[in-house]
Amino acid sequence: MTRYFVVEFTAPDAVAFDRFRGVFEALKQDKDSDKFRPDDQWPELFDREALDCFNWWTDEDRARWLPGIPDFELSHQAGRPRLEWEFFSMIEAFKNGDYQLIACQRNDNGQSRLEYDPFGGPYGGSGCMVALIQCFGFVVSGGTDVAGFPSGMRGAAPGQRRWTSILGGADHPIVWRRPSE
Repeated sequence: MTRYFVVEFTAPDAVAFDRFRGVFEALKQDKDSDKFRPDDQWPELFDREALDCFNWWTDEDRARWLPGIPDFELSHQAGRPRLEWEFFSMIEAFKNGDYQLIACQRNDNGQSRLEYDPFGGPYGGSGCMVALIQCFGFVVSGGTDVAGFPSGMRGAAPGQRRWTSILGGADHPIVWRRPSE
Protein backbone atom coordinates (compact mmCIF):
# COMPACT_ATOMS: atom_id res chain seq x y z
CA MET A 1 0.00 0.00 0.00
CA THR A 2 1.32 3.41 -0.92
CA ARG A 3 1.66 6.20 1.62
CA TYR A 4 0.37 8.71 -0.92
CA PHE A 5 -3.08 9.59 -2.16
CA VAL A 6 -3.86 8.01 -5.53
CA VAL A 7 -6.15 8.18 -8.52
CA GLU A 8 -6.46 4.75 -10.10
CA PHE A 9 -7.32 4.31 -13.75
CA THR A 10 -7.17 1.97 -16.71
CA ALA A 11 -4.84 2.98 -19.54
CA PRO A 12 -4.86 0.16 -22.11
CA ASP A 13 -2.96 2.17 -24.74
CA ALA A 14 0.76 2.33 -23.83
CA VAL A 15 1.49 5.04 -26.41
CA ALA A 16 -1.29 7.28 -25.05
CA PHE A 17 -0.01 6.61 -21.52
CA ASP A 18 3.45 7.81 -22.55
CA ARG A 19 1.90 11.06 -23.86
CA PHE A 20 -0.05 11.38 -20.60
CA ARG A 21 3.11 10.74 -18.56
CA GLY A 22 4.90 13.48 -20.51
CA VAL A 23 2.23 16.00 -19.48
CA PHE A 24 2.27 14.69 -15.90
CA GLU A 25 6.07 15.08 -15.74
CA ALA A 26 5.85 18.65 -17.08
CA LEU A 27 3.23 19.51 -14.44
CA LYS A 28 5.33 17.83 -11.74
CA GLN A 29 8.49 19.67 -12.81
CA ASP A 30 6.73 23.03 -12.84
CA LYS A 31 5.00 22.39 -9.50
CA ASP A 32 8.23 21.22 -7.86
CA SER A 33 10.09 24.33 -9.05
CA ASP A 34 7.09 26.61 -8.44
CA LYS A 35 7.81 28.14 -11.86
CA PHE A 36 5.07 27.32 -14.32
CA ARG A 37 5.70 27.67 -18.04
CA PRO A 38 3.61 30.22 -19.95
CA ASP A 39 0.02 29.21 -20.74
CA ASP A 40 0.63 29.08 -24.47
CA GLN A 41 3.12 26.21 -24.01
CA TRP A 42 0.66 23.83 -22.33
CA PRO A 43 -1.57 22.96 -25.31
CA GLU A 44 1.53 21.93 -27.27
CA LEU A 45 2.00 19.00 -24.86
CA PHE A 46 -1.45 17.52 -25.62
CA ASP A 47 -2.70 15.74 -28.72
CA ARG A 48 -5.63 17.25 -30.58
CA GLU A 49 -8.10 14.63 -29.32
CA ALA A 50 -7.19 15.43 -25.71
CA LEU A 51 -7.55 19.18 -26.29
CA ASP A 52 -10.93 18.64 -27.91
CA CYS A 53 -12.31 17.10 -24.70
CA PHE A 54 -12.16 20.45 -22.92
CA ASN A 55 -14.45 23.42 -23.03
CA TRP A 56 -12.89 26.59 -24.43
CA TRP A 57 -14.02 29.96 -23.12
CA THR A 58 -14.04 31.60 -26.49
CA ASP A 59 -14.30 30.57 -30.13
CA GLU A 60 -10.98 32.37 -30.64
CA ASP A 61 -9.23 30.12 -28.10
CA ARG A 62 -10.69 27.04 -29.73
CA ALA A 63 -9.65 28.23 -33.20
CA ARG A 64 -6.13 28.98 -31.96
CA TRP A 65 -5.50 25.60 -30.34
CA LEU A 66 -7.69 23.42 -32.58
CA PRO A 67 -7.55 25.10 -35.99
CA GLY A 68 -10.08 23.82 -38.51
CA ILE A 69 -11.78 21.47 -36.03
CA PRO A 70 -15.50 22.06 -35.43
CA ASP A 71 -16.62 21.88 -31.82
CA PHE A 72 -16.71 18.35 -30.36
CA GLU A 73 -15.64 16.64 -33.60
CA LEU A 74 -12.42 14.91 -32.51
CA SER A 75 -13.34 13.76 -29.02
CA HIS A 76 -16.65 12.42 -30.28
CA GLN A 77 -14.91 10.41 -33.01
CA ALA A 78 -12.32 9.09 -30.57
CA GLY A 79 -15.02 8.08 -28.07
CA ARG A 80 -13.63 10.47 -25.48
CA PRO A 81 -15.85 12.34 -23.03
CA ARG A 82 -16.69 16.02 -23.14
CA LEU A 83 -15.22 17.29 -19.88
CA GLU A 84 -16.73 20.01 -17.73
CA TRP A 85 -13.31 21.63 -17.42
CA GLU A 86 -12.01 24.53 -19.45
CA PHE A 87 -8.45 23.66 -20.49
CA PHE A 88 -6.59 26.53 -18.81
CA SER A 89 -8.74 26.17 -15.67
CA MET A 90 -7.40 22.62 -15.32
CA ILE A 91 -3.81 23.88 -15.61
CA GLU A 92 -4.59 26.63 -13.07
CA ALA A 93 -6.01 24.04 -10.66
CA PHE A 94 -2.73 22.12 -10.83
CA LYS A 95 -0.84 25.37 -10.16
CA ASN A 96 -2.98 26.22 -7.13
CA GLY A 97 -3.39 22.73 -5.66
CA ASP A 98 -1.82 22.35 -2.22
CA TYR A 99 -0.11 19.02 -2.94
CA GLN A 100 2.99 17.53 -4.49
CA LEU A 101 2.69 15.35 -7.57
CA ILE A 102 4.67 12.17 -6.86
CA ALA A 103 4.50 9.68 -9.73
CA CYS A 104 2.39 7.99 -12.35
CA GLN A 105 2.80 4.34 -13.25
CA ARG A 106 1.27 1.73 -15.51
CA ASN A 107 1.64 -2.04 -15.36
CA ASP A 108 1.59 -4.39 -18.36
CA ASN A 109 -2.18 -4.92 -18.24
CA GLY A 110 -2.92 -1.18 -18.25
CA GLN A 111 -3.77 -0.73 -14.57
CA SER A 112 -2.40 2.68 -13.69
CA ARG A 113 -2.15 5.12 -10.85
CA LEU A 114 -1.29 8.76 -10.28
CA GLU A 115 0.20 9.43 -6.83
CA TYR A 116 0.11 12.76 -5.02
CA ASP A 117 0.77 14.03 -1.52
CA PRO A 118 -1.60 16.69 -0.10
CA PHE A 119 0.02 19.15 2.28
CA GLY A 120 -3.20 19.68 4.23
CA GLY A 121 -6.89 20.06 3.83
CA PRO A 122 -8.49 21.48 1.91
CA TYR A 123 -5.83 20.97 -0.75
CA GLY A 124 -7.86 21.59 -3.91
CA GLY A 125 -9.06 18.07 -4.61
CA SER A 126 -8.29 15.58 -7.35
CA GLY A 127 -10.70 16.93 -10.00
CA CYS A 128 -7.98 18.36 -12.24
CA MET A 129 -6.10 15.04 -12.06
CA VAL A 130 -9.24 13.15 -13.06
CA ALA A 131 -9.78 15.56 -15.99
CA LEU A 132 -6.17 15.07 -17.12
CA ILE A 133 -6.57 11.30 -17.02
CA GLN A 134 -9.91 11.35 -18.86
CA CYS A 135 -8.78 13.66 -21.65
CA PHE A 136 -6.32 10.99 -22.77
CA GLY A 137 -9.19 8.51 -23.05
CA PHE A 138 -8.50 6.61 -19.83
CA VAL A 139 -11.16 5.43 -17.37
CA VAL A 140 -10.86 6.36 -13.69
CA SER A 141 -11.62 3.36 -11.50
CA GLY A 142 -11.21 4.88 -8.04
CA GLY A 143 -8.68 6.12 -5.56
CA THR A 144 -8.30 8.20 -2.45
CA ASP A 145 -10.58 11.26 -2.36
CA VAL A 146 -12.07 10.81 -5.82
CA ALA A 147 -15.62 12.15 -5.53
CA GLY A 148 -18.56 11.52 -7.79
CA PHE A 149 -17.51 8.25 -9.40
CA PRO A 150 -19.47 5.02 -9.76
CA SER A 151 -19.85 2.74 -6.77
CA GLY A 152 -17.09 0.50 -8.16
CA MET A 153 -14.74 3.00 -6.54
CA ARG A 154 -12.56 1.46 -3.89
CA GLY A 155 -13.76 2.20 -0.37
CA ALA A 156 -11.85 3.17 2.73
CA ALA A 157 -9.01 0.96 3.91
CA PRO A 158 -9.29 -0.73 7.31
CA GLY A 159 -9.01 1.81 10.09
CA GLN A 160 -10.07 4.73 7.92
CA ARG A 161 -13.35 6.58 8.37
CA ARG A 162 -15.66 6.85 5.40
CA TRP A 163 -17.16 10.23 4.64
CA THR A 164 -19.64 10.86 1.90
CA SER A 165 -19.35 13.46 -0.79
CA ILE A 166 -21.96 16.19 -0.89
CA LEU A 167 -21.75 15.72 -4.65
CA GLY A 168 -21.68 11.95 -4.85
CA GLY A 169 -23.90 10.72 -2.02
CA ALA A 170 -23.52 7.63 0.14
CA ASP A 171 -22.25 5.40 -2.68
CA HIS A 172 -19.20 7.57 -3.28
CA PRO A 173 -16.92 7.56 -0.22
CA ILE A 174 -14.16 10.07 0.26
CA VAL A 175 -11.18 9.08 2.36
CA TRP A 176 -9.90 12.09 4.26
CA ARG A 177 -7.17 10.51 6.33
CA ARG A 178 -3.80 9.64 4.79
CA PRO A 179 -3.50 5.89 4.15
CA SER A 180 -1.34 4.14 6.72
CA GLU A 181 2.26 3.63 5.70
